[in-house]
Amino acid sequence: MEDILNKLIDNYGEDIIKTTQKLVKIDSTWQEEEPGHPFGRGVAAAFNQVLELAKKMGLKGRSVDGYAIEVALGEGSQEESVAVLSHMDVMPAGGGWRYQPFGGQIENDRLYGRGASDDKGPLVAVLFAMKALKESGLPLNRRVISIMGGDEEKGSKCLQYYLAKEGLPWGGFSPDGDFPVIFAEKGILHFAADLRYLMLSPGEEDADIEIISLYGGDRVNMVPAQAEAVLKVTQEARQQIQTVLERFPQKQHIKIQANELRVYIQATGKSHHGSMPQGGINAISLILAFLAELSFSPFGLCDWLHNIYQLFGKDYLGKGAQIATEDEVSGSLTLNLGKIKAGWGKAYACCDIRYPVTKNFAELWQKLDETAVGAGLFPLRVLEHKTPLYVPKDSPLITQLLQAYQETVGDNTSKPLAIGGGTYSRFLKNCVAFGPVMPGAHHVAHEANEYIETKELIQLAKIYAQAIYKLAR
Repeated sequence: MEDILNKLIDNYGEDIIKTTQKLVKIDSTWQEEEPGHPFGRGVAAAFNQVLELAKKMGLKGRSVDGYAIEVALGEGSQEESVAVLSHMDVMPAGGGWRYQPFGGQIENDRLYGRGASDDKGPLVAVLFAMKALKESGLPLNRRVISIMGGDEEKGSKCLQYYLAKEGLPWGGFSPDGDFPVIFAEKGILHFAADLRYLMLSPGEEDADIEIISLYGGDRVNMVPAQAEAVLKVTQEARQQIQTVLERFPQKQHIKIQANELRVYIQATGKSHHGSMPQGGINAISLILAFLAELSFSPFGLCDWLHNIYQLFGKDYLGKGAQIATEDEVSGSLTLNLGKIKAGWGKAYACCDIRYPVTKNFAELWQKLDETAVGAGLFPLRVLEHKTPLYVPKDSPLITQLLQAYQETVGDNTSKPLAIGGGTYSRFLKNCVAFGPVMPGAHHVAHEANEYIETKELIQLAKIYAQAIYKLAR
């Protein structure tokens, strides 16, 4: 371990925290493309702020056509460069915040805001690690590049554009996972189930309850915290709804409002990263479970919603869809019902599956689609698929990153991990996720009141400086 790097970073402590605050205050949620801004003005503003920072640090910074930015240290070819892959875009803030989502407020040594841990805090720590390496004078045999994209949460077109134009680096890491180091990432599948229906299906003309619309979720890779259904009901059915609410096991998550024409059912859950659905409370599942207790005619939209709940909303292990599986390397398959929208003759639901690294995607998809069709749904539609990532635990990359972490924090017992999350690492042959979440810490990415510990920011910069030096010397 190089003590000079730790000493330099200790001197940067206040600047690291203030820089992270400043960056968190920019709402860099993905937006529609504008001329010169492929991912919207918020992402572009965050890019510009980091390029200004790099210039002050004496590092080489540049934009790659607005899709990504690159900050470089040292000399060398692209194919021999050590790359650190991070992202500037953030998930939508959503509801349930005690703090301003883009306020950068510090309370009890925690810096709050969307992107604080995913991925702006780690990104800032990497930049200050590079600054320490520059000022230390330690010899580097490889060029170091920090590549920052603008739509990692929406599909990673940013990094794909960068790599197609600039070429592949030697390898590196992404500060967008867990410590001590990630050696495997599950496969990722996003898919949709669709329905087109008549506004009134056969048998609904005399129904006591009619579903007008239903909506829930912002992104398929988030556990949805809010969902709402709008119903048209008779006076007799209003009492049925109240009776169902009183005996509903999770009634504390359900709120009902009504006027003369409509009844509004609102479900409030808890957001969480879609790769770990067990850590959240799925509001879509809640509202579908509640609706399943009401008396509907078994046609059209009502039947479709019932099937969606039974297959995709009732559990997060894929048992309802008959695709539950696991392996020794990466654990169990998970399923998150992330988005749903129904009304005006159309309906769709979107799900996020993370499947074990040793399982075959084609076989999984065939079974999933057959189960859906057998339950009366239309054939499913693939939205996105990313193959699993696997780097052997004894590879030089894993060994060096593990050493950097263990030497810096004084932990000699931790072992490489497999996760369900997906990072930029899949786009390179020799790249893995490395932090920022410490062992045993709660994952706050994609949650309301996302935060990062201020002291953790300093520690991250130290770990990343040691890791980059090991890979680049």
